Amino acid sequence: MDNFTEDFIDNTSARNLPAYGLRYNRTFYDPGAKEYIFATFCGVILLIGGVGNSLVIYIVARYSDMRTVTNYYKVNLAVTDLAFLVCCVPFATIKYLTYDWIFGKTMCTFVPYMTEVSVLATCITLAVLSIDRYCAVVHPLRSINFRTPKVAAIISGCTWIGSFLIALPIGMNLQLMEVVWLDSTEYLCRPKWPTLSARKSYTLYTFLITYVIPLLICTVSCSLIVRSILNRFSMDHAQEADVDAQLARRTSCMVVGVVVLFAVCWLPIQITFMWYEFGTGLSETTYWLQDVAKILCYSNSAVNPFVYTLLGKNYRRCIKLSFPCLFRQERPKQGSFVTFSAKDASTEAVTMSCFDEQKEHDAKTGV
Repeated sequence: MDNFTEDFIDNTSARNLPAYGLRYNRTFYDPGAKEYIFATFCGVILLIGGVGNSLVIYIVARYSDMRTVTNYYKVNLAVTDLAFLVCCVPFATIKYLTYDWIFGKTMCTFVPYMTEVSVLATCITLAVLSIDRYCAVVHPLRSINFRTPKVAAIISGCTWIGSFLIALPIGMNLQLMEVVWLDSTEYLCRPKWPTLSARKSYTLYTFLITYVIPLLICTVSCSLIVRSILNRFSMDHAQEADVDAQLARRTSCMVVGVVVLFAVCWLPIQITFMWYEFGTGLSETTYWLQDVAKILCYSNSAVNPFVYTLLGKNYRRCIKLSFPCLFRQERPKQGSFVTFSAKDASTEAVTMSCFDEQKEHDAKTGV
């Protein structure tokens, strides 16, 4: 094995492929059924995630009553998910099929760096979103002065600035490497760390900053929300508690669902990163587990819009209003004085009818 290959193995990042993938003959690797199945899953995730997250942004932008503080953070989360899907999934899929970086030196610096930035922005936004729900539910009156759309927009902007700064170590170490085989030349886009300890330190750093710390913040916030709700219900009358329970579930269940999905979808890939770096490493027989872990973490960026739709009545209503041709309109019952025409009704009038329930909830929780 030549000096370059040894240097490459010693300085590769935790996200690199295991050593058995290195080969002397380029024709050793040919994509098979497993690779094309992986690519198909990635294509479906990219399509669903792109449409779903774009729809979230469109709904909040179109309907003024949807521009609440919490929804501003959800829009920022949708933007981070879109950025991750666009910057990671297509390039990772092509690299997976070709085992080669074909996009040049500039994209080698841009794509992995933006992928890291988008992951960081997602984690920070989730933590901010859970803290926002804690303030709205536990301290509704105290937080009403600083829980405004303007503040939410500023915090979202700071989230991106912080993510760009935190991801600088990976951006500064990215290099396009050339590997010459017996029958061809291969290009690898990898971070090249000065020492093995530097690589291990950054792996641990990213594990803490992109998973452990955000998840800890989300868990504590959600636990305090649940405790506050339970204490409030125990002091209320049964009928009032039922109403408050429904309102509280609609405000916080969505955030809890998003946090749980994040924890579940990102845990396998984090385990593979840490196991490869600090454990015995991945073998050829267990390498398929990393493929499954990749699919799971990619899919996390596509499922959040479904959580909003399943757990949020207002999202479902806005989708029906925006795309009435996709839904069957029920005829009004005989004797009813209310008529509805999706074609003729003005956006403002329809929006008001959709958000009476939201306004009642906002008045109680300070959203």
